[in-house]
Amino acid sequence: MTIDKSLLQQIRKETGARITDCQKALIECQGDLDQAKEWLRKKGIAAGAKKTDRATHDGAVALCTDGANGVLIEINCETDFVAKNVEFLSFADKISHLALTHNASSLDGLTALSVDGTSVEDMRLALAGKTGENIRLQNLVSLSTSPGIVASYVHGAFSPSVGKIGIMVALESTGNADELAAIGKKIAMHVAATSPDYVSIGDVPQDVIDKEKAVLSAQIAEQKKDAPEDIRIKMIDGRMGKLFGQIVLEEQDFVMEPGTKVKDMLAKASDQLGAPIRIMSFCKMTVGTSTVAHRSQ
Repeated sequence: MTIDKSLLQQIRKETGARITDCQKALIECQGDLDQAKEWLRKKGIAAGAKKTDRATHDGAVALCTDGANGVLIEINCETDFVAKNVEFLSFADKISHLALTHNASSLDGLTALSVDGTSVEDMRLALAGKTGENIRLQNLVSLSTSPGIVASYVHGAFSPSVGKIGIMVALESTGNADELAAIGKKIAMHVAATSPDYVSIGDVPQDVIDKEKAVLSAQIAEQKKDAPEDIRIKMIDGRMGKLFGQIVLEEQDFVMEPGTKVKDMLAKASDQLGAPIRIMSFCKMTVGTSTVAHRSQ
């Protein structure tokens, strides 16, 4: 049968499928546009399903925030080329918004969701069919706070909300939301640069502290054999302070204000805002790893 050229262009534009596949779909479906799109979708899923056992070493993270809530999703593929592909970016953006809208807190919850009757899982498989690579949803982290905001930052961005590194920071405060968001973005950029493990000293597990103190005690006993016990204790405390300055967000030297700790920057910002600001949690996600920390007290 003869296929109308405008119809062929329309289905090509709407599906992104190859022109030969669009033509075959229209022929198989007797020129019915909706049925042809469904035919292509199913064929894309079939093609994608064959790729699910292939290794995925690349990809991106997608971020979506809306006031007091935020979500980060790691999506893997096989090459950097596909990670920057417009269809991959569109898929990443779409499912991150979907996860936030429906409060999805796990990958299982996300894959069960649908857009216009098409499940996220089917969308994933269809994308694999189009790109020729395995596409994998690898990780999902959600943060929320009340009152306050979840601020965010994307580093190495491929698009405004998708990139190589995504950071969310949940700030608890009754202060102005726009000003909080600006402060939160600076902290998120700081987290991107320094990669802390904990929010506050009180969040560091006691076994981690005990182990580090035991190591330091042994080192100082060997290096300062003649030092009095009280001096050794002060030396241990000093070195523990340096450790906290490396792994604890509030104790780190704020990258945008050298010489000022993050907690001191927040105290100053709280005074200017007229309302206390507390970091409640943060998440740094990259392709392959993620760090999530919550304030425990």
